[in-house]
Amino acid sequence: LMPEKKVSLEPGEEFIRLGQLIKFVGLVERGSDAKEYLADHPIQVNGHAENRRGAKLRPGDSVVFDNLTVKICGSGD
Repeated sequence: LMPEKKVSLEPGEEFIRLGQLIKFVGLVERGSDAKEYLADHPIQVNGHAENRRGAKLRPGDSVVFDNLTVKICGSGD
């Protein structure tokens, strides 16, 4: 079973960008490395392939990396 992690947005935040999420969950050290990570690793957002670093992830979205699923939650979830 793939590990699952929840990421809660800060109050007032409507979304987190995919590049920010990749750094936040520790897959890269620097945000600038996110573009390279996306080029080398298939990522799915809500079941669809996604490789745009600036893609907006909102509460309810599910992001699947190589060996990790991340659920985006609102600040009150």
